[in-house]
Amino acid sequence: MRQNTKNRKNGFTLVELLLVSAILGIIIMVTSGIIIYSYRVQRVSYDEYELQTTMRLAAEETNKVVRYSSAIFTIPEGRFFEGNLSDGWNYFGLSEDKREVIKYVYEERGGVTKHWKEVVVPAQDNLEYSIVFDKENDDPEDRMMKFKIIGTVLGTTDRRIIIESEVESINALQVVDRGTASNLAVALAYRYDERPKYDVVGVVTMVIDTSGSMGDDLQGHSYVTESSKRISKLKNALVGYTKDTGEVVEGMINSFAKDENVEVSIVPFSISANYPTPSSEYSSQSHPFYKVSNPSEKSDLISQINSLSANGGTNTGDGMRRAYYRNMYFKNNVTSMSDYGANFSTRDYMIILVDGVTTMATSVGGYGDSRYRMTDGYQSNLNYYSNSWYWSYPGIIGRGNAEDSVTDRYVELIGNYIRNDGIKVYVIGFSEIASELNSVNKIATAAGADSENVYKFTDNLDIDNVLDEIRADIMMDLWHIRGPQL
Repeated sequence: MRQNTKNRKNGFTLVELLLVSAILGIIIMVTSGIIIYSYRVQRVSYDEYELQTTMRLAAEETNKVVRYSSAIFTIPEGRFFEGNLSDGWNYFGLSEDKREVIKYVYEERGGVTKHWKEVVVPAQDNLEYSIVFDKENDDPEDRMMKFKIIGTVLGTTDRRIIIESEVESINALQVVDRGTASNLAVALAYRYDERPKYDVVGVVTMVIDTSGSMGDDLQGHSYVTESSKRISKLKNALVGYTKDTGEVVEGMINSFAKDENVEVSIVPFSISANYPTPSSEYSSQSHPFYKVSNPSEKSDLISQINSLSANGGTNTGDGMRRAYYRNMYFKNNVTSMSDYGANFSTRDYMIILVDGVTTMATSVGGYGDSRYRMTDGYQSNLNYYSNSWYWSYPGIIGRGNAEDSVTDRYVELIGNYIRNDGIKVYVIGFSEIASELNSVNKIATAAGADSENVYKFTDNLDIDNVLDEIRADIMMDLWHIRGPQL
C-alpha cells in the first residue's frame, strides 16, 4: 500500500530562532563587556603613565629651582598670578586652573625685559595638580625646603600620585617661607644671582655695656677665669669661637657677613659713650660703621670688639644717644654713600646689652629735662657728681652704685627718640642676678622694644643662642622687605 507524504521546505522553527537569538545576545554581551573592560584597563594604564610622567617632570623642575637658586621665597595661596609679579624675580607654580606647571622667567629677550611665561608640564585633558611648599625651621639661613606635589586624574578620588621631598638649596643665601598654617605656600619666587644685591641696607647699632661688672661672671663673682667673664662670653658670641666640646659657634658678625648690605656699629658705654674709650678719651670722630661683607672692614670690627674692656659705671642713656644718632646719620645719608646710592633706603636696628641698672646720666647743666645731653657728639666734660646737690652741673651725674629717677629719666627721653624714629630694638639683660636687671624693662619700654625682643639671663639663657636668635630675626625682617612684593 502506497503512503502519501507532503513535501516540506528546510527552515527554523520559531523556538529555534528564539533560542539562537538568546545565545547570540549572551555572546555579544560577554564580548562587548570584555572589549569595554579592556579599553578601560588600557585607559587607566594610559592615565597612570601620563600622570607618572608629568609628576616626574614637575618634581625634577621643583628640585632644580630649589637646589640652585640664590634666593627663594615661598608665596601663599592667592598671591601667585601674572599680574602680581615683581621685577627681578622668577616664579614657579601652577596655572590658575591647576592644569599646568608653569614658571615666569624674568629676563631680556629680543630687546624686551619682562616675565616670560614657560610651561614646564603641559595640560592634559584629565589631569590636575596641587603643590605645597613648607619649611620646618623659620630661620632664613636654614636652606631646607619641603614640597609636596599631588597629581590627580579628574573625576576620581583614588587615582592620584603624591610626591613628597625635602631639598637643600645649596646656593641660597636665604630661604624664606611666607606661608602659614591657614594660608599654605603654593608657589616660589626665586633668582639665580651669584650674590643678590638689594636696595635695602640693614643698619645695626650695638649698644654694649662695658661697665666694671662686665668683668664678673654671670653670677656676680669677681675673681674668675677670663673665659667666665661676661665680656669674654659676649666677645665670643659676637666674633665666633670653638667650644670645649668641639662645636663651632659662627658668631653674629660672621653670620651678618653673608649678607651683602649689613652695616654694624659698636657703641660701648660706661660712664659715657665717648669714642674711642667711653671711660676717658674722646674725639670728634663718631663710632664707625663696618660693612661686614667686606673682609677688611669685618676684620677691623672684630679687632674693635676684641679690644673691649670692663671699667666704670653704667650710663645707658648716653650709649643709646650715640647709637641713635649713628642710626640716623646712616639713614639720612645712605643715598649719597659710595657703596649705595639714590635707590637705597635703610632698615634700622639697635641691640642694647646691659648687665646692671642705670646709674649715670649725661648733663649739660641745668634743671629738669633741660639738663640732659640730647644732641649728638662726644661729652667733653666727664666730671662726675654723685651728690644730687651738684646735678645741675654739666658733666656726669647719678648715684654711681644704684639707679635713680634722674638717670632713668635720661633713658626715657632718649628712648622716645629711638621709638619715634621706628628703630627696631632688642634689649639684653646680661646677668643672672635679678636685682641687676631692674632697668631692663624700663629701657625696653622707653625704646619701644617688643616683649619677645627682651632677654633676661635670669631665665637661664645662653648668649650664643640669644645673639643668633636676634640675628635670625633681623635677617628675616630684612628679607621680607627685600623679597618679592606680594
